[in-house]
Amino acid sequence: MANPALRGNRLRSIEKATSGETVMSYSGVLRALGSMSIFGAIAALVGWHYTRVSVTGGVSSRASVLMLGAVLAAFVVAMVLIMRPKWAKGLGIAYSVLEGVAVGVISKIYEIGSHGIVGEALGVSLGVAVVVWFLYATKIIRVTSKVVRVIVFATMGACAFYLVSLFSVLLGGPNLDGSGGLAGVGISLILALIAASTFLTDWYQIDALIASGAEESYNWYGAFSLLLSFIWLYLEVLRLLLKLRR
Repeated sequence: MANPALRGNRLRSIEKATSGETVMSYSGVLRALGSMSIFGAIAALVGWHYTRVSVTGGVSSRASVLMLGAVLAAFVVAMVLIMRPKWAKGLGIAYSVLEGVAVGVISKIYEIGSHGIVGEALGVSLGVAVVVWFLYATKIIRVTSKVVRVIVFATMGACAFYLVSLFSVLLGGPNLDGSGGLAGVGISLILALIAASTFLTDWYQIDALIASGAEESYNWYGAFSLLLSFIWLYLEVLRLLLKLRR
């Protein structure tokens, strides 16, 4: 999602490279993203392997604990990374591993319920990420500070919706996200579009960091932002495809 790691106030407090130091670059961001993706994929396979679902559809307690623990730990690591971008390399890898485990568990649950959905979701998510990058790189979509604000507000609205929906379910109310039908599909489509739009803010802020002469550790900082957006998009695409299959 459009994460606070690359917001304007963070840009004003970055550490710039001094003479002779390696600076942030597009190739550096992509290398860092590749490394984090490899660690995340391996961790996802571990989460996938340890996930067992009963014939009644229940998830094993071990998988549930593994997923919940990984999500909570990933959240803590992400918050520390945002506050300490100099530690982005180590924390970025730790985040990718923890989030990978959680995504692996979630993916296995979806795959058992709907065979082939994980491969489709990965393909769609990768395709969307590449298309958004192309639209940004070719300036077909011009990202301005106003566009960034709109995307950030949309992301905040999505987060608020998630929280309200969660509390509704916990209090015995309806699942506001819907379980299918036009309303459910529409909600998931909107959330997926918001998730996809956050790639625009990621690349916009990465450009700003590079232009400002940020030092090398910000390669991992930028990669963390892109990975966070991809995971959000992938999970929303999973939900959307499941609703379309019903």
